[in-house]
Amino acid sequence: MTPLQPYGEPSGKPYGEPFSELTRKPNGERAGPPRCSLGGQSQEYSMVFDSRISGRPGPHAGELVADYRARLAHEHAERQERRQSELAEQVSIRNMPSERIRIWERLHGLPLPLNPTHNLLSVIAAATDLQLEQVQEEQRLRRAAGAGTATAAAPVEPVI
Repeated sequence: MTPLQPYGEPSGKPYGEPFSELTRKPNGERAGPPRCSLGGQSQEYSMVFDSRISGRPGPHAGELVADYRARLAHEHAERQERRQSELAEQVSIRNMPSERIRIWERLHGLPLPLNPTHNLLSVIAAATDLQLEQVQEEQRLRRAAGAGTATAAAPVEPVI
């Protein structure tokens, strides 16, 4: 019995080599993405699948690779714009300290620490343009209202 390489391929081929000759061109080069000729112009189409790793859906059926990349770039730009807006609101003097801290919690996916001497409090104070005493006061208010334990137990959903 011959030893097996990854994917059950008999030994003799380098690690990671495709085991189907259908993925190679006649001259031995690897074949690229599927192409379709439309009116003399070659177009690349992406293969459709949902990514289980990122949790993000892949390209739409029949979507050109260039269109998919443009759509991803547009979505990324929108996310960046939304994040920049949130960061501006995080330091805006129009917002109360409690609202600034909630924005910080949402952006970072972390709750306000319960310990009044926690090192993260100074980070939150700097990021929200507040004094450390203001952040500690928000801690006291939450603890007094009984929301401190509810906040710690409830997961904070990060904004990406």
